Amino acid sequence: MSKVSVFDQEWIDLVFEGRNKSYGAYQLRQQDSKTTLLALVTGIALMGAVVCIPMLFNSNDQAIVTTNDDGGIVIHELILPDEPIVLPKENTPPPAETQPEASAPAPSLTPTVRLQTLVATSGPVELEIPNMTDLENANPGPTTSPGNSNGNPLSNAGAGMPEGTDTDGTGTTPGNQTYIAVDEAPAFPGGINEFRKMIGDKFRTPDLEMATVIKIHVSFVVERDGTITNIKVTNKPGHGLDKEALRVLQSIKTKWKPGKIKGQSVRTAYNLPISVKLN
Repeated sequence: MSKVSVFDQEWIDLVFEGRNKSYGAYQLRQQDSKTTLLALVTGIALMGAVVCIPMLFNSNDQAIVTTNDDGGIVIHELILPDEPIVLPKENTPPPAETQPEASAPAPSLTPTVRLQTLVATSGPVELEIPNMTDLENANPGPTTSPGNSNGNPLSNAGAGMPEGTDTDGTGTTPGNQTYIAVDEAPAFPGGINEFRKMIGDKFRTPDLEMATVIKIHVSFVVERDGTITNIKVTNKPGHGLDKEALRVLQSIKTKWKPGKIKGQSVRTAYNLPISVKLN
């Protein structure tokens, strides 16, 4: 029994001795070699189809084959674009160029007259030079004209304004323009510190619980006669200090020395900060 091969028919008969050989396992054992061969052939056919079909579809492609350092093959696929099909050109003559028809000139809206071409002559041109007798009763000019004996002589004088009474001035009298930069700044009699002292004496401060210093920015215009007008508070100090500053400045009637430009008194804008210390 040790000499019996497991692949021989004797081994199959020995295993199924005394058993129902019409059972499926016996039939499978009998057809094992045929089934194995069929499976091998089918597998080889499928593998060949998998390899050959892409090669058939890509038969127009090119590939670059190189070897690496280990001796293996490396395939670099190079897919070329399809080249367009160029049809041969027929020997047809080029189309003849058609010249555009010249259009007739548009008719003129006004009548025209043909001008004669001026031809230069080689002869000298004689000019009649006037003498002193001709200039006794005439003025020299670019052309000779008879003049209008019945006309009025030319005059550069205008009719003027019949109701006007003013005379010409020198143009240096200043108007009502307000200036910021002047040749001479406006000055208060006794100096600016005297003006501040006058404000401090008249200023009534409110009672606050905490001590603080509040700044009030005032602006006004020093007129040409020295009075101050257009008094404004340009910030918001609060606590009613803006109204108090307006009251104090409006109560000061002392006139300033006005600002001047080229010796003329002008309206001058003036800015003055006022610091109020509250206890």
